[in-house]
Amino acid sequence: MGRYALPVGTCPSVGISGYTLGGGFGLSSRKFGLMIDRITEIEIVTADGMVLEAEFLES
Repeated sequence: MGRYALPVGTCPSVGISGYTLGGGFGLSSRKFGLMIDRITEIEIVTADGMVLEAEFLES
C-alpha cells in the first residue's frame, strides 16, 4: 500500500454511507480500523438541498 489507505469492506452491496456508519468489517479493518474511526469532517446535502458541515473538535 502507498501512503494513504481507505479501510473498506468486502461486500459489494454495501454502499459507502452504510460502510462508513459501521455496516461492514473488511480485510484491512484489523490493521486500519473502521472507516468511522477515520472521519475528521463531513459535508452532507439533506433531502431539501441544505448543505450541512460537521468537523471533529478535540476537547
